[in-house]
Amino acid sequence: MKKSAIKILALSLTALTVFPNTAFAAKQNGSASKQATLEEIVPPAPTTVNTSSNEIYSKETPVTTTSQTGKYLGKFITTGYCDSTPDKLKKTASGVYPKKNHTVSADWSVLPNGSKIRIGNSDIVYTVEDTGVYGNWVDIFYDTPEIAHSHGEQYLDIYLVE
Repeated sequence: MKKSAIKILALSLTALTVFPNTAFAAKQNGSASKQATLEEIVPPAPTTVNTSSNEIYSKETPVTTTSQTGKYLGKFITTGYCDSTPDKLKKTASGVYPKKNHTVSADWSVLPNGSKIRIGNSDIVYTVEDTGVYGNWVDIFYDTPEIAHSHGEQYLDIYLVE
């Protein structure tokens, strides 16, 4: 076997190990990607939460839902983030505090600030309020880093709600 073929094989195996949930891994494995369930998009909130006196974390954020499909924008990379804690609140790029089941980060040249979107099969309407990702990528705000991390990297359909 030639050295170049061995290098390609080694890189492919490394990519499958490091990025098992990516489109690259699915293509290399020959497996079809599955449709994401609501639980994969929005993990359930913890049943008990230690909260501070801060109102943002002491109340549940109302969830805006819709039965509209909206304009299909394509498959985007979706990830989760949590850069605020009850002890250290951090405003988004638009100047508001992030809220679970509401705030997402996006490239404002793709999804402008204030855009309303639906992700996958979820009926939840998210609002673009933060930046920090580029291209066709949506970063969903979660209450805790653990929940954000459990979202992983998923390729989901994004709809613009009008």
